[in-house]
Amino acid sequence: MEPLLAIVGGFFVAALTLVTSDRSDVLKAPVGGQNPPRLKGEVLSRRRFLAFLFGYLAFSSFALLGVSVLSTLLAAIAKAWLSESLLAIVENTGAAFVGGWLAHIAITTLLGLYYFTERLQVSDRRVRMGKSSETHQKDKAAPDAAG
Repeated sequence: MEPLLAIVGGFFVAALTLVTSDRSDVLKAPVGGQNPPRLKGEVLSRRRFLAFLFGYLAFSSFALLGVSVLSTLLAAIAKAWLSESLLAIVENTGAAFVGGWLAHIAITTLLGLYYFTERLQVSDRRVRMGKSSETHQKDKAAPDAAG
């Protein structure tokens, strides 16, 4: 697992570098939506949102790498000091903790990839209610009356 976490951490650092060095206007725009994320009342730009996201992911994956290496080093000591039943509890608890952490990293990575591949490529859509919506419904009904 350690080599995978090191590679993934490097990927997040590369994504963070890309986000912070790209000076396009797309990343300068604020994060859209009904309730955009805010930091102390300030609306985040897309660049800042992605920088926080990939910075967090890089830190989280390297921290999990450290926990994994440390647990491997401490495993021999734990086997010598703990009874088999207590050792099984510690191992299962650790596996659940690491599994949850990995799932969190995976889901947050998917959010970042979605934002990179979809949200940055598609312009913000606005929904209009009123006459245009009523006209659209009348247009849908017109072919049925003629047919």
